[in-house]
Amino acid sequence: KATPVEDSNRVYLTIDEIRILAKSECRDERLKKAFLFSCLSGLRISDIQRVQWNNLTKTTDGNYEITLIMKKTRKPITIPINSDAINLLGDIKKGPERIFSGIKYSANLNNILCQWVLMNGIQKHITWHNARHTFACLLIASGTDIYTVSKLLGHKDITTTQIYSKVMDESKRTAINNLPSFG
Repeated sequence: KATPVEDSNRVYLTIDEIRILAKSECRDERLKKAFLFSCLSGLRISDIQRVQWNNLTKTTDGNYEITLIMKKTRKPITIPINSDAINLLGDIKKGPERIFSGIKYSANLNNILCQWVLMNGIQKHITWHNARHTFACLLIASGTDIYTVSKLLGHKDITTTQIYSKVMDESKRTAINNLPSFG
């Protein structure tokens, strides 16, 4: 049996790039909101397509969380949602209506996403799944422990999540190597 090769070359957006995208226009505003929401929640496109208003609840401390059964793993997950993600939703509704109705995963959706990113000077090939990578990398960069990141992503095994730590270690090395020299 062949040993799987680790894919540490995951493309993700930085917080500054997300801020640029949040302030920019996109050809499809639903896609923009859904993609940014995914960057801030870690939800896969399959779950973004299915999430309903009744999956979103206000907690006793006034914050929000989404509880749903993930399509890929068929496991329940509860994800706290921050205020930036909530602001993307506009007026909070009730009931079984889909939050991001009309989002259909396709090559065209990824093309619109890529064009939007490139139009804003971000030279990265971004597809929908990179939102999930972005979420994980932002959490790790902000000091969140790998166990918590794993639980927020709904991973069954922490080794699946450890790839993001490696990505961030490489990012740290690149940052250090980019420091100006004294000579």
